[in-house]
Amino acid sequence: MVECETVIDIKVQKKLTKKTYIASIIALIIGSIGLVAYLVLGSLINEFWTEIFLIFAFPFAFGLIYVITLRKNYKALSGKVMVNCYVFEETSFNVTTIQNDNNMGSSQVPYSNIYKCKEMDDYIFIYLNKNSAFPIDKRRLKEDQLIELRNLLKINQQNNK
Repeated sequence: MVECETVIDIKVQKKLTKKTYIASIIALIIGSIGLVAYLVLGSLINEFWTEIFLIFAFPFAFGLIYVITLRKNYKALSGKVMVNCYVFEETSFNVTTIQNDNNMGSSQVPYSNIYKCKEMDDYIFIYLNKNSAFPIDKRRLKEDQLIELRNLLKINQQNNK
C-alpha cells in the first residue's frame, strides 16, 4: 500500500496541458499568417484561387479557442489550492480531494478503469480518459514507494524518459 498527497494548483495544470497549449499557439500563429496572406493577396490579386487561403481560418479559430479556454482555466485555478490524498492498494486506489480543510469528495478507482499512465520528471499522471488525469507528485514519495507505485500502475520505467 502506498499513501501520498499531491497539491493541485496552477503549476500542475500547466504541466498537464503544456502540449495542448503549445499546439494551440502554433495553430494560432499558422492561422494568423494564412489569414494575413489571404487579406494581402485577396486585395492585390483579384483571382478565385486566393480564396483557398481562407482554409487558414480553421487553425486560427482552433488555436484561439484553445488558448482562451486554457487561460480561463489557469485563471480559475489561481488562488485555489486543492490537495488530492491517494491510497494505492492491490486492485484499486482511493482519492480524496480536500480544499480549505473541507472534504470535497472521495472515489475509489479500480486499476482496470485506468486509460493510461504517463510519467514525467516530477509527476505521474493517471488518466481515466483522454481528457482528465490524477496527478501524483513524485517528489513526495520515497524511492521504495515510487517503485511500488510503478508496479501497481504497471509503468515500465524504461519507457518513461
